[in-house]
Amino acid sequence: MSKTSAGVVVDFQLVTEFNAVRDQLLGLELNGHWEKPLAYWAQATDRHLPMALVDRTLKCVVETPFQQLAQTPGVGPKKLNSLIMLLGRAANSRATNGTGGVSHVNGQKTERKSDDASAISEELWCLWGSNLRSRGLETETLGRFAPSLRQIPRLMWRKRLDDYLSLSLAEIRALRRHGEKRVAALIEIVGGLHKITEHLASQPHVVVRIEPRFVAQLEDWFAAFSLAVSSRNRAAPAPGKGEGTGRELPDDLSVCRELIEPLIEQARIDVGDHAAAILGERILRPQSSMQHTAGQLGLTRSRVYELITETAAALEVRWPQGRRRLLELRSQLAEAVDDGGSQYSASLCRVEITLALLFRDRPHAEMAGTRKKP
Repeated sequence: MSKTSAGVVVDFQLVTEFNAVRDQLLGLELNGHWEKPLAYWAQATDRHLPMALVDRTLKCVVETPFQQLAQTPGVGPKKLNSLIMLLGRAANSRATNGTGGVSHVNGQKTERKSDDASAISEELWCLWGSNLRSRGLETETLGRFAPSLRQIPRLMWRKRLDDYLSLSLAEIRALRRHGEKRVAALIEIVGGLHKITEHLASQPHVVVRIEPRFVAQLEDWFAAFSLAVSSRNRAAPAPGKGEGTGRELPDDLSVCRELIEPLIEQARIDVGDHAAAILGERILRPQSSMQHTAGQLGLTRSRVYELITETAAALEVRWPQGRRRLLELRSQLAEAVDDGGSQYSASLCRVEITLALLFRDRPHAEMAGTRKKP
């Protein structure tokens, strides 16, 4: 086959594919998507994009004859093929309501992965934002839902989701200190939340709360003993001193297993092994000095204090209600000890140390000095 005839075949194939996807688009209810630029459906890994055409709206491209598009300076067969690919994405995304899945573009099977940053188009990012806003998640902080806070810099921990959802991916990538690694972490967090929520039906009488797993476990633990205390106090009058407290508060073993150990494990995930080891030494073995803790881990005292401060900041992001929960527990334990429940002295001490170390609560020393001895 001569070069001329080969070119005719290529052109005929491109014309056929363009007309097919054009007819498909004209048969869909695209609404506001007609005014979106072609770049809206581009992905970071796309090659040979027709840069002279990607700023044109979908409507403009579809209404332009193929021969006129083909005569655009700098647009050859490879870029025309990419143009058809973008039109195919627009058609397939609207046909499947933009929820991802498997589509066919130019006869090739492609799967859209929400955890692959390079495969996320502006169209898909916009869909995620719309979904998360409809669930009321736009005011949540980014750090609250990160798999690990070590994946994102501290300046992003307290960023609201809407701080990013209100921007396009191109605008996010143009932000200072937002390279591909940080953008990939952002996409992983937002895409993960979308996966969780996209199939939840809209039911006005039902509310779904999304929170970190360890927070859900801690909240369940606090709710369980709070309910037990409330029920027990309603069932019987408070006994006198020396007769027991009538409460079912957590003992030291329960505090260590259900509260301290989850906090230590979360510190390992978000800050690192040294942070977890420091908490283990300072909370589970509080008789050791800070200098001893630093020596055991091969760290300076200043580095130990830095890691404790970073862990406290991480927990404040992960579990905003944590300080209030521990203050309530400390109050209940202190009251029980004052009423003669000496079995709660150890758990009270443990909670006070945790508050002072991780939740920036220092008045416990003065309170301990004025509390009645059991």
